[in-house]
Amino acid sequence: LSGRHRKINWSVRQGGESGQLRAQRLLTSIRLLRHVNAGIYMGLALVETPVWCYSPPCDLHGVPGWGLPMLPQWATLPLEAGCVCIFLGEMGLKMRFVSSRCFFASGWHLLQLLLLLIDAAFIAISAALPDYELAFLNPLLRPLLFLSLFERTRSVVGQIASVVPAVAGWALLILLLLLFFALCGVLLFGGTDPLLAEGGSDFDDLGSALLCLFVLLTTSNYPDVMLPAYGGARVSCLFFVAFIVLGLFLLMNLILASVCSRFRAHAEAAALEAAEATRASFAAAFRELDFSADGCVEAREFGRLLRRVQQPVFSLFDGHVHPALNTALPCAVLQRMMDAFDASHGGPADRDTQPEWFGLDQPAFEECLLLLSHRDDSHPGHPT
Repeated sequence: LSGRHRKINWSVRQGGESGQLRAQRLLTSIRLLRHVNAGIYMGLALVETPVWCYSPPCDLHGVPGWGLPMLPQWATLPLEAGCVCIFLGEMGLKMRFVSSRCFFASGWHLLQLLLLLIDAAFIAISAALPDYELAFLNPLLRPLLFLSLFERTRSVVGQIASVVPAVAGWALLILLLLLFFALCGVLLFGGTDPLLAEGGSDFDDLGSALLCLFVLLTTSNYPDVMLPAYGGARVSCLFFVAFIVLGLFLLMNLILASVCSRFRAHAEAAALEAAEATRASFAAAFRELDFSADGCVEAREFGRLLRRVQQPVFSLFDGHVHPALNTALPCAVLQRMMDAFDASHGGPADRDTQPEWFGLDQPAFEECLLLLSHRDDSHPGHPT
């Protein structure tokens, strides 16, 4: 902001910064290539030869092919090697942009590099030494590499992993419920119990009873589980109704509520973190424009800033021209602040004797910047 506002000419010296900017622009320009490459890399599993077919005989009976051709190994290995090379080139550009020290400080970057090197080594060994078929391990590495490459995927998986401790207690309680009712079912309906006229095989032993009640908990086959016992004694329906009420209607809904509560907490934490980052960036912008260091951005300087953001801006980082911002709302807020200032100091008629409206303090400055970004969570500020 200070360089653009004071009309200072930015200069990029040859070598360091210019190379970093070129790397950043190239990274931005190959974003589509990155997604296409990841799609091809993961889609190889649909057309490559299954690992159990590397050595004859090969039985593909029952394997869905969806009408896609099955490529031999000599055709899929070069495709996979090309995808790995593109990923390595992208990592090289990223290392050039953020510097090697920052790049290797990230554990995800280290994991990506390790997986890519292992994948490349297996491809090279399989191509050079056909007797050592190590390429069958590569399909196992692809999900891990996909997870480590894309931040949104990592975020979703991280949120799911954070939910596990919250539902672990409820899952244990459901397991105890299954064990309790399975034991009761074996005692009531197992063997030649007189309550069952026929069809008591579901509760002959503890393992069958657990499987039967788990199916019952999913509500996928309720009649087949209950009716054999119901045919022997109608009072047995109370056993199954109690299990359904406790397991399905109570515990399963409590698990769902716990998951929703944890995800809502994650969303609120992310929103709070974004709000803190926004406030920090606004505070940094305020310090840059507070030229006199008196805790106030002069109205003249802020007006120049508003006029500047009404023009398109060329970004050195991605090489794109960003559109102008709409300053109608900040101007309306500034007018409201001036009217409130005049009203609190006798009105416009006493302008000769009232103090001069000098500029904006930090809360007012932040309110105007929030309106520039069309945010609704603005907070009131006051002119100085």
